[in-house]
Amino acid sequence: MRILRQNNFFANTLVILTILSVVFLGGFGMGLSVASAHEYKTSGTYRVLLHVEPYDDPAVNEITHLYFNFEDSADRLNLLDGCDCVLEIVSNRSGNTEMIFSSALSEIAGVKTEERNIAVPIMFPSKGVFTVLLHGAPQNTESFKMFDLRYDVRVERGETVPVSAWQKIKSFHLFQYEHFFHLIIVIVGLCAWYFFIIRSKK
Repeated sequence: MRILRQNNFFANTLVILTILSVVFLGGFGMGLSVASAHEYKTSGTYRVLLHVEPYDDPAVNEITHLYFNFEDSADRLNLLDGCDCVLEIVSNRSGNTEMIFSSALSEIAGVKTEERNIAVPIMFPSKGVFTVLLHGAPQNTESFKMFDLRYDVRVERGETVPVSAWQKIKSFHLFQYEHFFHLIIVIVGLCAWYFFIIRSKK
């Protein structure tokens, strides 16, 4: 009886961990519904909010998520119709500007897109103020209008790394982050399945 109670307790714990993992992945992995009001920019009929996670306080060489939430007064925007979107990051140090990153969103690992939301995982190579630029053009001219957005993001935590080193490691970190929570959910799910199905038959 004591062993049975221990098994039930362990199984219940695994179920709770599984639920928490799914909730966490849905909120932060997909990242499309957690944005809160921080900074709005306008472009044509679009009013776009940028929220930076974690907690509007990015750190050097750590995964930062940029959440773009679109409002369209014309009610025509649908990013899922096909968007040729490009993200650019410009470093502003000592009065000098330098383009340190430029890529189509389709080529960035871990990007999530919904009808009017975009979540982009990136890393900043140093402390300072960075200009984040998001350009978008429709693949189908009838779906929505072009947009150009510009935001300034301040990075104040962490240690600076050379830009060359950052470029080499950023792809690995993005891949590692993207699949880490998937692995956790699979492992926890298998353990829960074992204790509920296999153990219950003994």
